[in-house]
Amino acid sequence: MKKRKKHKDYTRESSKKEYKEIRKKHGDKAKSSGWMEKNGHAGLVNYARKEFGGWNKFKKECGFNDKPYLTYRTKESSKKEYKEIIKKHGDKAKNSSWMCKNGHRGLVQYACKTFGGWNKFKKECGINIKPHRTKKSTKKEYKEIIKKHGDKAKSSGWMMKNGHGGLVSYACKAFGNWDNFKKECGINDKPLIIFRTKKSTKKEYKEIIKKHGDKAKSSVWMRKNGHSGLVSYASNAFGNWNNFKKECGINDKNLHTLWTKESSKKEYKEAIKKHGDKAKNSEWMNKNGHSGLVSYARKAFGYWSKFQKECGIDINPYRTKKSTKKEYKEIIKKHGDKAKSSGWMQKNGHSGLVSYACKAFGGWNNFKKECGINDKPLRTRWTKESAIIKYTEIIKKHGDKAKSSEWMNKNGFGGLVSYVSNAFGLWKKFLDFYNHSYTLSENELRIAS
Repeated sequence: MKKRKKHKDYTRESSKKEYKEIRKKHGDKAKSSGWMEKNGHAGLVNYARKEFGGWNKFKKECGFNDKPYLTYRTKESSKKEYKEIIKKHGDKAKNSSWMCKNGHRGLVQYACKTFGGWNKFKKECGINIKPHRTKKSTKKEYKEIIKKHGDKAKSSGWMMKNGHGGLVSYACKAFGNWDNFKKECGINDKPLIIFRTKKSTKKEYKEIIKKHGDKAKSSVWMRKNGHSGLVSYASNAFGNWNNFKKECGINDKNLHTLWTKESSKKEYKEAIKKHGDKAKNSEWMNKNGHSGLVSYARKAFGYWSKFQKECGIDINPYRTKKSTKKEYKEIIKKHGDKAKSSGWMQKNGHSGLVSYACKAFGGWNNFKKECGINDKPLRTRWTKESAIIKYTEIIKKHGDKAKSSEWMNKNGFGGLVSYVSNAFGLWKKFLDFYNHSYTLSENELRIAS
């Protein structure tokens, strides 16, 4: 293997030269020391800070005066810089959070310290920020927002996320709460909870059911779609959500207290007919609206497998190594490469097989090897040498994406990430080691493969 320059081999000239090449290639991104560290240049950043006394001083030595330092700012220079940002980015730049997230944290910090606050700084720059709200001006402003954005603007959450946090804060203080403010603006989109009655709530819910159908039977769906007030009132006034639905004449599911052994078995057989093997998994049943059935079955029959046996469902309770291998080969024939993933197996009704295989064979990869499926090398076979060779192949194929451990995990290289994180301490340490110590030649790669 060829060794690259280590941290101690940098010189002032070589570090400046390397940084200039990075700036040519990546542009403004490379202004940030954080970006440099995340993209494999941590060694250069560390050397620059130690040798030149700081990252900004190093950039200045390289001829890049892209930002004035905090200590060199003046009131005039900061105002001039901010006006240029406003011209370039518009109203977005009025928000201090946006400024901080987009590389202008230094300017925001200086402005707040020197001018006494962000709004005072904007005022000094001649930017109208409407600091002195009145009830009348706030109502007028909100009506204009409603005209422009429609029903979205009825939500205080949407308003705050879209740059109107100041209006929402003032409205809640001046009018008591957001609903009172909307009422004052002539927007009665929903009755307030204090004006609800049992009769009006039932009537409102029946209209929602007509419009949205079975979706609206779920309290979770109701809350996510703007009806949390109705759900809260109904649960308090009628005892719980199921009682409320019963009062509205909607008996979509038997309540937990009405289950019998026969009715639960009958419903489960229907679920199996409709959904197939998925319904054998209790987790899938819970996530897909059958949690009541699962709870009752476990209480009444002892546990889930026993209930399935009572229903005549073959769940292979008495597994052997031979029968498990045979069953898995049939699944592989049917579903292909998907079934190589233990996660996919568990999500699709085969969690029992996965649990048994891991216990009996010492791990999922060992089990697949016994079945003749060697799709990936086992983690125990990794070495530092093989990990570096494999990572070099990945980098050549996928480029900079492969520098992210999240991307690696999502794209089937989780085993490699786990190994190097353990072997080198952290993913970043591995990247630093790789970038500043190793480069494999084409010949070595050919031999390795």
